[in-house]
Amino acid sequence: MSSSRPIRGADRKALWVVSELGLPTIVKICVSCPSTRHRPTGKIRVNAHHKLLDVWLLICCDSCGRTSKIPVRRVVSPDAFACPCLWTPRPATTPPF
Repeated sequence: MSSSRPIRGADRKALWVVSELGLPTIVKICVSCPSTRHRPTGKIRVNAHHKLLDVWLLICCDSCGRTSKIPVRRVVSPDAFACPCLWTPRPATTPPF
């Protein structure tokens, strides 16, 4: 029952470019108004206590503008974020005189 014919158009290739159009809308009840629509502010908050970090995404209510936070990482070691590109020492630059 299977055909040995090639699938029509299978030799064509396509290049796709995927890019973000914006940050997603978040559904969460606002504590100040009855709205459930929030948008990310594009900012994060990091709190350090001893040798551990808490990281939150800051969000803003679409109706009243109240800022809230959503936990991204809780009580995590800074080594969890270690990336060689962030910690590579850079050579000192001398000011042009």
